Amino acid sequence: MAALYNNLDYENEGAHLFMSSAGQGGEFVISYGQAIWKGFGINVGGGIGFVPYNFSFEALPDTGSIISDDPGALDHTPHRSAELILTFPMLIEKKFLLFPEDKLFLNLEAGIKWNLVLNNNTSGGGYWTRTDDGDDLRYFNYRFTNVGNSNLTSFVFKAGLLKVNRKNNSFTWNMVLQRSFSSILRGTYQFNELGYESSGTTELYNNYIGMELIYGLSLGKKSNKY
Repeated sequence: MAALYNNLDYENEGAHLFMSSAGQGGEFVISYGQAIWKGFGINVGGGIGFVPYNFSFEALPDTGSIISDDPGALDHTPHRSAELILTFPMLIEKKFLLFPEDKLFLNLEAGIKWNLVLNNNTSGGGYWTRTDDGDDLRYFNYRFTNVGNSNLTSFVFKAGLLKVNRKNNSFTWNMVLQRSFSSILRGTYQFNELGYESSGTTELYNNYIGMELIYGLSLGKKSNKY
């Protein structure tokens, strides 16, 4: 599944220099589905997910700054990274028959996912420039820490179409919306020696809208009843 994930949430103090945009990530999940009653079923599975994040900035030193006058030296294109997670969905599905002859169904699913963050560490870095005197100066630094409670829950809703072939295997196309209220990553950032103040805090959530393609293999010889 390919998805577009939310940008880093951040709260800024001072000049607004820090920026973040949506990122492309996704999940690969293997699941098992069991029909229950009159089109209702349950799906459980496990897989991995890649939760991307990025940041960029454009900082212009004030005339009173000790940083040398070098236009464009403090611009930075997006710094990109991602968090690797294990994800375990449990969803209730409902299928509605649209075209009996074509075995085409409307597919709706909703449920929860348990997500386990694999990294449990702190990372950081910074960017350097030169002062008027030729000395090196760290004008921007950042720090990210994985949240201690690495077992996170998210809520999922899917809507799409399901086509059953002659062998009773299926092909499904879903649009997927996921929402998590607990952050995976938290961090801080700060700009230094620009002649004005700018700093803030950041959080990364496992929120996305995506497109899912599924090929389903039937384990039985009889046709499923929806």
